[in-house]
Amino acid sequence: MTNEEQKLREFISKYVNDDNEPTFLSDLTALISEGYYPKEFLLWTGENCQYYPDTNEWMYFESPMTQQYFKGTDELFNYWKENEQ
Repeated sequence: MTNEEQKLREFISKYVNDDNEPTFLSDLTALISEGYYPKEFLLWTGENCQYYPDTNEWMYFESPMTQQYFKGTDELFNYWKENEQ
């Protein structure tokens, strides 16, 4: 059991008096993770990328002479998952 799972179980036992713990746990986990990016990804973007809000584009500095552009954060996140993680 991960640390996050243990914390969720403690939350449930403290605030929920219900027999639906497995369903509640999965629903709560999905709700918490929905729309959030991992801390490692955010740190990586801070060190390697620049965001242009007017065009919703990210520029990734692959090397001093090479940049890649990504339309939106999801596209950049997918690149990070496949290549940098």
